Amino acid sequence: SQQELIRTRRAEAASLKQEAERCRAEADSCAILGTRERELGNRSKALLEQAESKQREAMRREREAGDTEIMAADGERNIHRFCDQLLVNGRQRGDVQREREREEKRVAEISQNLERYKREIGNCQTASKEMREEEARLEGQHDKFMEEAEKAERQARLAEEEAARLEREAGPSFDAKGRARFQFQ
Repeated sequence: SQQELIRTRRAEAASLKQEAERCRAEADSCAILGTRERELGNRSKALLEQAESKQREAMRREREAGDTEIMAADGERNIHRFCDQLLVNGRQRGDVQREREREEKRVAEISQNLERYKREIGNCQTASKEMREEEARLEGQHDKFMEEAEKAERQARLAEEEAARLEREAGPSFDAKGRARFQFQ
């Protein structure tokens, strides 16, 4: 894991720092010995070169320790960034989940409304069919009554014409006092 890697890098950095300190101590020791040997006129050059070599190795180890420490710090920053991103993603996921639940509830409501509308449409279609049937029945009655009315009017006209003809043929009629009564149309 990332945290394990950071712990390893920190341990490597500490180890490298200790190594650098040891190299520096050896360099100091060689430098002291080389200086003393030079003063005595003995093999000082080799000891001084060894001191310089140890000093370079100490500096290299310090650089490596610094680089390793930087990598560990970068790893920690990455972990913090990832944690922050996880929190943001968690919040967004919660928001998305809540939005999904709202949408599912809305779809359920729409489905219920749709079912209700379908029932209402069926009821309206049934009522419309019944009204058309009633309209057809009433139109049939209307036509029948109109025929009967026309027939009755024709019969009434014929009866009036017959009554008028009969009155003309019968001549004037007399009332109870003997006065003549004429009928006019």
